[in-house]
Amino acid sequence: MAVSAAIGICVAIAAKGDDMSNFRFNSCCGSATRLGAVIISALVLHAAVPENSNRSVTVPRPTTAGVLERWSGGSLLRWRIDTLPSDPTNNLQVFDRSGTVTLQKRFWLPDAGIVKIHDVQQSGDGRLGLAGLAFTSSGQAAAFFGLIDIKTGAVTVVQTSPFEPQRVIFTADGSLWTLGFQMSPDRKITETVPHATFRRYSADGTELGEYLKWPAFSCGLHPAIVPRMFSSALGISVLFQQCNEWVDFSMTGQYTSPITLTDPPGKRKSDSFHGMAMTNGGDVYAGFAGSLYRLDRQKGAWSALPPGQAFDLILGSDGETLVVRRGEVLTWLPVGR
Repeated sequence: MAVSAAIGICVAIAAKGDDMSNFRFNSCCGSATRLGAVIISALVLHAAVPENSNRSVTVPRPTTAGVLERWSGGSLLRWRIDTLPSDPTNNLQVFDRSGTVTLQKRFWLPDAGIVKIHDVQQSGDGRLGLAGLAFTSSGQAAAFFGLIDIKTGAVTVVQTSPFEPQRVIFTADGSLWTLGFQMSPDRKITETVPHATFRRYSADGTELGEYLKWPAFSCGLHPAIVPRMFSSALGISVLFQQCNEWVDFSMTGQYTSPITLTDPPGKRKSDSFHGMAMTNGGDVYAGFAGSLYRLDRQKGAWSALPPGQAFDLILGSDGETLVVRRGEVLTWLPVGR
């Protein structure tokens, strides 16, 4: 569908539980508005799990296109990227470590012609964070991040237009961080005004800080295009994939100079990328062409680990253990030094 949107459109929601009837597309702009009444308590990332190499559970793969999944905050998260009004099925699922579904939900905003969910993460205490964008049938855009209580299903939506979050992540101090961009009125990413790409919010959705101003900080077309964002007990790290640069952030927004990563030894351009994860202690692992590599974050260099159990994809980390998919099975893969 056509998405030439007026950028001064924002979401107004007073959401309690599943009642989204107060959703409106309103003409407004400026900083994010705090909406809803769900208060997020302290968030603890990466709940620990006993380290054993044979832990596994069967969770069938997604069977439809346009569905993503990752392991985050002690759960397997699965979401559909695009949802239309004509599709009444759930677009969010959460599975616990036993493979039991703990949440099935259709995240939707009334009057939307399409709802796009770019990213989903979970805190250790059972809250979901979503980054997304909604369009009306006439093409008006509303960027947002959402917060969902897995136990109660209560939803809070915070509008961020004209800033459009592409990634979200929780830190142990209770903050929610977003990485995104701002577009021009005719939705051109390179012709917009200077803006912060990295933003920090309190547990109730109040903006606490803005970092990494674009275009002073640049990377490819824009730093927020296809980045990978991680959180550990030490802070936040981002791999800006357009320029292959790694940046570490403290929980107060201070950050290191970018480090350019080298390709893994022997990696060819045709080699497939099989996921990436950071453990709670800050170790970073990636899969390339079926092999597992560890990143030296100081040097930006990858080193291959000894051959071990085969896997299809790294979904995330659980404490100091990787969670990988092997066909229809999730397996916990210890990667101690």
